[in-house]
Amino acid sequence: MARAWGFAFFLLKCTRKIRIEACKMKNIYLGVEKGIKDLQNIFKNTDDRDEKLKQFNQEALEVFQKLEFKSLKELESLKNNEEWENFTIAFYGETGVGKSTLIECLRMFFKEQSKVD
Repeated sequence: MARAWGFAFFLLKCTRKIRIEACKMKNIYLGVEKGIKDLQNIFKNTDDRDEKLKQFNQEALEVFQKLEFKSLKELESLKNNEEWENFTIAFYGETGVGKSTLIECLRMFFKEQSKVD
Protein backbone atom coordinates (compact mmCIF):
# COMPACT_ATOMS: atom_id res chain seq x y z
CA MET A 1 0.00 0.00 0.00
CA ALA A 2 2.88 2.38 0.77
CA ARG A 3 4.18 1.82 -2.75
CA ALA A 4 0.80 2.80 -4.16
CA TRP A 5 0.81 6.07 -2.18
CA GLY A 6 4.36 6.80 -3.28
CA PHE A 7 3.28 6.23 -6.85
CA ALA A 8 0.26 8.51 -6.35
CA PHE A 9 2.50 11.37 -5.25
CA PHE A 10 4.78 10.70 -8.21
CA LEU A 11 1.77 10.96 -10.55
CA LEU A 12 0.67 14.20 -8.94
CA LYS A 13 4.11 15.68 -9.54
CA CYS A 14 3.97 14.51 -13.16
CA THR A 15 0.57 16.07 -13.78
CA ARG A 16 1.79 19.38 -12.37
CA LYS A 17 4.77 19.22 -14.72
CA ILE A 18 2.46 18.44 -17.64
CA ARG A 19 0.32 21.48 -16.86
CA ILE A 20 3.44 23.66 -16.69
CA GLU A 21 4.67 22.22 -20.00
CA ALA A 22 1.29 22.95 -21.60
CA CYS A 23 1.64 26.60 -20.63
CA LYS A 24 5.19 26.66 -21.98
CA MET A 25 4.06 25.17 -25.29
CA LYS A 26 1.35 27.79 -25.71
CA ASN A 27 3.96 30.47 -25.01
CA ILE A 28 6.24 28.94 -27.65
CA TYR A 29 3.48 29.20 -30.25
CA LEU A 30 2.86 32.83 -29.36
CA GLY A 31 6.61 33.54 -29.37
CA VAL A 32 7.12 32.12 -32.86
CA GLU A 33 4.19 34.10 -34.20
CA LYS A 34 5.47 37.31 -32.57
CA GLY A 35 9.02 36.68 -33.84
CA ILE A 36 7.89 36.38 -37.44
CA LYS A 37 5.83 39.56 -37.20
CA ASP A 38 8.73 41.42 -35.56
CA LEU A 39 11.06 40.42 -38.40
CA GLN A 40 8.54 41.62 -40.95
CA ASN A 41 8.29 44.96 -39.17
CA ILE A 42 12.07 45.34 -39.27
CA PHE A 43 12.07 44.91 -43.05
CA LYS A 44 9.11 47.26 -43.45
CA ASN A 45 10.56 50.04 -41.29
CA THR A 46 14.05 50.51 -42.68
CA ASP A 47 15.59 53.49 -44.42
CA ASP A 48 14.43 53.60 -48.05
CA ARG A 49 17.16 55.96 -49.32
CA ASP A 50 19.52 53.14 -50.35
CA GLU A 51 18.01 51.43 -53.42
CA LYS A 52 19.90 48.13 -52.91
CA LEU A 53 18.81 47.98 -49.28
CA LYS A 54 15.24 48.78 -50.30
CA GLN A 55 15.30 45.96 -52.89
CA PHE A 56 16.78 43.50 -50.37
CA ASN A 57 14.20 44.43 -47.73
CA GLN A 58 11.36 43.98 -50.20
CA GLU A 59 12.61 40.52 -51.18
CA ALA A 60 13.15 39.54 -47.54
CA LEU A 61 9.68 40.78 -46.65
CA GLU A 62 8.14 38.64 -49.39
CA VAL A 63 10.03 35.58 -48.14
CA PHE A 64 8.90 36.19 -44.57
CA GLN A 65 5.31 36.71 -45.65
CA LYS A 66 5.36 33.31 -47.36
CA LEU A 67 7.03 31.82 -44.29
CA GLU A 68 4.44 33.46 -42.07
CA PHE A 69 1.56 31.99 -44.04
CA LYS A 70 3.01 28.47 -43.94
CA SER A 71 4.28 28.52 -40.37
CA LEU A 72 1.23 30.19 -38.84
CA LYS A 73 -0.99 27.67 -40.60
CA GLU A 74 1.09 24.85 -39.10
CA LEU A 75 1.19 26.54 -35.69
CA GLU A 76 -2.59 26.89 -35.72
CA SER A 77 -2.89 23.20 -36.54
CA LEU A 78 -0.54 22.31 -33.68
CA LYS A 79 -2.42 24.53 -31.23
CA ASN A 80 -5.76 23.04 -32.27
CA ASN A 81 -4.58 19.44 -32.09
CA GLU A 82 -2.48 19.49 -28.95
CA GLU A 83 -3.76 17.43 -26.07
CA TRP A 84 -1.72 18.50 -23.08
CA GLU A 85 -4.70 18.98 -20.82
CA ASN A 86 -6.27 15.55 -21.31
CA PHE A 87 -4.38 12.33 -21.02
CA THR A 88 -5.01 8.74 -19.96
CA ILE A 89 -3.18 6.76 -17.31
CA ALA A 90 -3.64 3.00 -16.97
CA PHE A 91 -3.22 1.16 -13.66
CA TYR A 92 -2.66 -2.55 -13.45
CA GLY A 93 -1.49 -4.96 -10.81
CA GLU A 94 -2.50 -7.63 -8.36
CA THR A 95 -5.77 -7.60 -6.45
CA GLY A 96 -5.74 -5.57 -3.24
CA VAL A 97 -2.67 -3.40 -3.88
CA GLY A 98 -4.60 -0.10 -3.96
CA LYS A 99 -5.28 0.66 -7.62
CA SER A 100 -8.86 1.79 -6.97
CA THR A 101 -7.80 3.76 -3.90
CA LEU A 102 -5.18 5.54 -5.94
CA ILE A 103 -7.67 6.36 -8.68
CA GLU A 104 -10.19 7.71 -6.16
CA CYS A 105 -7.48 9.87 -4.56
CA LEU A 106 -6.58 11.32 -7.94
CA ARG A 107 -10.24 12.01 -8.73
CA MET A 108 -10.64 13.89 -5.44
CA PHE A 109 -7.35 15.75 -5.85
CA PHE A 110 -8.34 17.01 -9.29
CA LYS A 111 -11.84 17.82 -8.04
CA GLU A 112 -13.68 15.64 -10.50
CA GLN A 113 -17.25 16.92 -10.64
CA SER A 114 -18.81 13.60 -9.55
CA LYS A 115 -16.59 13.61 -6.44
CA VAL A 116 -17.23 17.25 -5.55
CA ASP A 117 -21.03 16.85 -5.53
